[in-house]
Amino acid sequence: MSADVINIRTRERYVARPRKTIGRRLAAIRRHREAMAAYRESSPVAMIDPIFAAIDAHCQAAAAYHAAGDVSDDASDAAMAREGEVLGALLDSRAVTMTGLLALLEHLGQPEFLIYDDDGTDETVLSGAMECVDEAKTFPLKLADMLRNAVGMVPRPGRQQ
Repeated sequence: MSADVINIRTRERYVARPRKTIGRRLAAIRRHREAMAAYRESSPVAMIDPIFAAIDAHCQAAAAYHAAGDVSDDASDAAMAREGEVLGALLDSRAVTMTGLLALLEHLGQPEFLIYDDDGTDETVLSGAMECVDEAKTFPLKLADMLRNAVGMVPRPGRQQ
């Protein structure tokens, strides 16, 4: 009997939670972009960090993906492919400041496609990329190199900057 109660409550909670509309999804991305801009504007040195351009490009691609969902399946598929390409480029980019590195980590920890998780998968930008973007496979080593640069350490022998 308790299993039935749990199932009923789960279904009620799921039904009661509204799905995000395109406007709400784009608003969530806009708020995230504002947070990334605050990181960038927090330091004169961070203003020139190229990672912010890569993060912004990924935000734009995610917004285009959400907007394309209302157009057609073909447009949605093309926008999703583009978002994957831009995400790969982001993961291949380097943060050159500690502020940029923190912003990159914040960005990669956001819910996948930069919206709150409607489906309950708990995927993040980075965990979603691990399955489909080759650059994600080498990201931990790139991250270690970025951290070494940020704290003034020399790179690990055999690693290129």
